[in-house]
Amino acid sequence: MDSQTSVSPIRIMIVDDHPNTARMLARVLSKFDEDVDILTASSGEDAIERIGDEGLDILITDYMMPGMNGLELIEKLSTNQKPTHTILITAYDTPALASSAQNMKVTDYLVKPVQPEKIHSLVSEIINQLHKTRKHYLEKTP
Repeated sequence: MDSQTSVSPIRIMIVDDHPNTARMLARVLSKFDEDVDILTASSGEDAIERIGDEGLDILITDYMMPGMNGLELIEKLSTNQKPTHTILITAYDTPALASSAQNMKVTDYLVKPVQPEKIHSLVSEIINQLHKTRKHYLEKTP
């Protein structure tokens, strides 16, 4: 069996309370040649519900959202929902926020404005890393 057919798609969740921003990022990320499953949510609560028990590979979340901010979302994700990579996007770059993000193992911390091309490039690098990890795992699995 070909390793490509035995590997599930890369699951990406984009969370932003501005639906146009989430849709724009989803559109940018849908241009990968890779097999990706892109989900969007307009709140932390919505994201948790949409993720379900399947988990995530990549979480891209805005920090400031009504109800639950991006760090609270990351904290509330159950163990089986935790993403491999987390990207927190914020307009509020403060040392305290950066420190909190680092303590919560946020992989990438981006300050707005962030060009869609930067997100695409970053996610492309992450997908390449995930493919290498999965390929290595599949080669070691009998």
